[in-house]
Amino acid sequence: MRRRRGRHFSAWTFVAPAALIVAVVLVVSVVSSALDARRKEQAKDKVKTTVAAVATQAAGATTAKVKPRFHRVKNGESFSSIADQFKTTVDALTVLNPNVDPLKLTPGSRIRVQ
Repeated sequence: MRRRRGRHFSAWTFVAPAALIVAVVLVVSVVSSALDARRKEQAKDKVKTTVAAVATQAAGATTAKVKPRFHRVKNGESFSSIADQFKTTVDALTVLNPNVDPLKLTPGSRIRVQ
């Protein structure tokens, strides 16, 4: 009777799949970072357009003064929930608070809502 021999594995048996996985991860990370950069540029353009629209409206509006209103951010609140609460838009809040990052709101911070 003949005995079966065990399988012989070469180094390429393990290296090739690992190299393929590394290549796929690199491609995915490069593509996602490029898409993130594009989204950030579009967001900046949108804010600039909104600022220009608000400035145009303010220039053509009557001289009625609006008293600024402020809101203290509570735990779990976001720009969209605050905008809904004060019946305004996220873009308007972004224009009123140019130094505030909407993604990094901290409880207790004060933002302008009007």
